[in-house]
Amino acid sequence: MKNKNACLISKFIFENDTRLQQQVAFLEDNNFNISVICYLENEKKTIIRNNTTVYGVSRLGDKDTLLKYIWNTLKFIIPTFIKLQKLSFQNKLDIIIIHTLPELMIFIAFFQKFFGTKLILDVRDTSVELFETKWSDGKWKFLHRLVVFFANISCHFADKIIVASPGFKDKLLERKIPEEKITIIFNSADNAIFHFDKERKFEKISSGLKIIYHGSIADRFGIDIAIDAFKNIIQKIPNSTLNIYGFYDDGYKNLLKEKITKYNLEDSIFLNSRESLDNIYKLIKNSDLGIVPYKADFFMQLAFSTKLFEYVLSGIPVVTSRLKPAQFIFPEESIFFVNPNDPDDLTEKIIYLCENPNERKIRVSKAYESYSKISSDVMKEQYFKIIEQLL
Repeated sequence: MKNKNACLISKFIFENDTRLQQQVAFLEDNNFNISVICYLENEKKTIIRNNTTVYGVSRLGDKDTLLKYIWNTLKFIIPTFIKLQKLSFQNKLDIIIIHTLPELMIFIAFFQKFFGTKLILDVRDTSVELFETKWSDGKWKFLHRLVVFFANISCHFADKIIVASPGFKDKLLERKIPEEKITIIFNSADNAIFHFDKERKFEKISSGLKIIYHGSIADRFGIDIAIDAFKNIIQKIPNSTLNIYGFYDDGYKNLLKEKITKYNLEDSIFLNSRESLDNIYKLIKNSDLGIVPYKADFFMQLAFSTKLFEYVLSGIPVVTSRLKPAQFIFPEESIFFVNPNDPDDLTEKIIYLCENPNERKIRVSKAYESYSKISSDVMKEQYFKIIEQLL
C-alpha cells in the first residue's frame, strides 16, 4: 500500500497513549501519510515525525461529572471537526480511525464517509456501560435510552469496529451490531518502549519496597483501596513507597490526600502527575511491584488494563484485582489475583510476594509467556487484516 492518507482522532494525550502511538507506528510502517488530531501536553503544539503530523486541539479537562464530560467532549469535537475539513480539503483521506469515548465522535467524519473515506471506530470503552456505572442511578437516568441510541447508530455508521476486550465485543453483539464488523485488538504494551528485564534480581524484600501505579485515577480504579492496604504493608515492610502517576479526577484526588494525611503517610505515598510512556518505563524498571487494584463494578468487569500489560512486559511482578478481563489472559499461577475492594487481601498478597522472591521470579516468567499471545506484534497482524479488507 503506497501513497495512502490516514487520519486518527482521539480524545487522549498522544505522549501518554500507547494504543494511539502503536496505530501511528503501524500506519507509518505501511507507507501511510498520517494526521493525528488529539490532546497534546501542550495543546497548541504540533509534532512532526517521519510522515506523521500530530495536531493538538483543546485541553484535557476534568470529567468527573456528566456535565463536565459533555462540555469537554464538545470542546474537543468542534475544533476537531474544523481541522478535519481542512485536512480533507488538502488531501483525500483514505481511512479515518476514531477512538471512543464517545462513539458519537464518528460523525465528525460524516462528510468524509459520504465521499468514500473508510471509517474505523476504535471502541476503547463503551459509552453505554460507562454511563450505567457512573450516572444511570442519579438524576441523569432518563438519558440512558439516548446514550444507547447514539452508541448504536455510531457503530452501524462505521465500516469496521475494533474493540479493546472480549467483554466489549459481547456488549456490541447484544445490541445487534453485526459480528463481521468487529475485531478484538487488545491494548498491548508498546514493545518499542517496554522491554522484558532479564537482568532483574529477585531477593527477599524486608525494607524499602517500591510499588508503582500509573494511568487514570478515579474511584473505580481503586487507589483508595491501595492506600488502605499500604498503611498495613509499611508496618511490616518499613521505608516502603507507593508512587502514583496519572490524570486525576479532582474530587477523588482530594479523597486520596485526606487518606494519606489521616494515615500519616505523606512521606511514603506520592500523588505524581502523568508522565510520558518512556519515563513510565524507567519508573517501572526502578520499582519492585506493579498494582492494579480496580474495583469490581460492572464496567471494570469488561475493560482491560493497559498498565497490567506494561508491567508484565517490563518484567515486574503484578498484583491485580480478580476481574474477568485479566483472568481471560493470565492464569492463576502467573500474576497474583486479589479480591476486589479488599485491602486486607491486597496487603496479604503483597507481603507474601516480598517474602518469597522465587515466587515472584516464577510468576513474572509465566505472566510474560501468557502475554506473548496478545503482544503488540500479534495485534499488528490484526490491524493489517482490517486495513487490507477496507482498502
